[in-house]
Amino acid sequence: MAIHTGSRLGASTTADIFVILFGEKGNTGKIKLKQSKEGDRMKFQKGQIDVFRVESFFVGRLECVCIGHERKELGCGWFCDKVLIREFDNNVTYEFVCSRWFSAQDDDGRTERTLPVTNVIMEVSSSSESEDDDKRYTSTSAVSDTDRHLSEATGIDNGQSNDYLSARSDGGSSSRASKRRSKKSRKGHTTTGSDSESGESDRRGRSRKKRGDDSSSSSSGTSDSESDSSSDDEPARRGKGRRSHSVNNNNNIRELSDDGIAERENYMIGFKAGLKAREDEIRRQEDERREEEEYMKEEEERLMLQGPSIHECCQTGDLTRVKKLINYSHDVIGTTDERGRTPLHVASSHGRLDLVKWLVMNDASVNELTQTGYSCMHLSSMNGHVQVMKILVALGVDVDCLTVDEQTPLHLAAMNGHIDCCKWLVANNATLDAKDVMGRPPLELADEYQHQDCAEFLRSCQSELNRSESSLSQIRSRSPSREREVRAGTASGREEEEIKTKQDSTSEMK
Repeated sequence: MAIHTGSRLGASTTADIFVILFGEKGNTGKIKLKQSKEGDRMKFQKGQIDVFRVESFFVGRLECVCIGHERKELGCGWFCDKVLIREFDNNVTYEFVCSRWFSAQDDDGRTERTLPVTNVIMEVSSSSESEDDDKRYTSTSAVSDTDRHLSEATGIDNGQSNDYLSARSDGGSSSRASKRRSKKSRKGHTTTGSDSESGESDRRGRSRKKRGDDSSSSSSGTSDSESDSSSDDEPARRGKGRRSHSVNNNNNIRELSDDGIAERENYMIGFKAGLKAREDEIRRQEDERREEEEYMKEEEERLMLQGPSIHECCQTGDLTRVKKLINYSHDVIGTTDERGRTPLHVASSHGRLDLVKWLVMNDASVNELTQTGYSCMHLSSMNGHVQVMKILVALGVDVDCLTVDEQTPLHLAAMNGHIDCCKWLVANNATLDAKDVMGRPPLELADEYQHQDCAEFLRSCQSELNRSESSLSQIRSRSPSREREVRAGTASGREEEEIKTKQDSTSEMK
């Protein structure tokens, strides 16, 4: 049995193919095609012919064949071109043309098909049977690749079987010719005898009879001897033909085994060469990938060095480049510029809210100070960025954090005239009467730098705090900063009372 796998893309399969042969006398049942003639070669590959030797009981002249597999998952589809089946006894080849997919995902989704006989090839046909065979079969003398595979599988060569059968046909025809000649000679002998009996009175007739008897006897003897010799030689010729045929078969089997070993060796050589080529290809691809990675790294480093720095990007708000720079090297997130500012300092002072969020999420320090002692909170309040201040306070930054000059964010907001920052800081319990190293509260700085709106707001807040029934006073009374102020005020009052008591006692003593 020769299975032709098609040459279409994806025609190969790893599924187990089975066949069921249907003939005039029944079917063979399911036969799995396990071991092919090629041995270790993979079966049912694209454009490949796989030959199998199948043994089963005789089902008569084949009518159809059922072929397929039971794998329905993706990747197990198979495209069969045709199937050829050759019988050992009578050298008849049945052809079943398919050219269909056996796949649950392609064609009609079937993995099993029944194929009718499309052609029957008689490899050798005698002259006596040619008339009957022409009615049912199509004879051919061409030897295809499939016939070669089938001949190798059966061990019988087409040319040798033709020679053997032609020798038998020649022997049979010669024996039949000798028999016809013997019958004709006997008939001539009988006719000559009858002529001699009718002319016994004539001497010429008697001499003719005598000559006829001699010639007929000699001819009959010759014909009998020829027929006997031909009939005796025919079994010997047949036996000789059989012996030569068996010897040729043995030689063919030996040659086939040698060819199989050579073919397997060639296959292994090709297989090893393919493996080596595949390894070389993988190694080459890895080298190319490594070179490409090195080139991309160098190119990225060159672009990083040529482009703006991370501080410039934080100033202009280029978040994309900041991400690239930090992904390239995370250490740049803590670098400082010539003024001692980190990227978060620059983003806070310029109000880049998205950059502040992204830098904080990537472990940027919110409490780090510049060379002049300013934190991100001071820089944002100094430049009037309320949204940045909200994010920093939410991250735990103190609203009353101090600079080296002991100035709070409220000092800086009032000094620079940012009324919104002042309002937000007061609403978030910033200390109103905190003093810097020069003893100046935020209200005094607002008056000094002539920011009247900030000064009026802070003055009104101070007056509200002096009234205990005001809402601001009540809110501040519950705040931790106000408690600190109250405690500080109580302590100062006690000190004044102690000083006054000492003065009174001194005056009394005098």
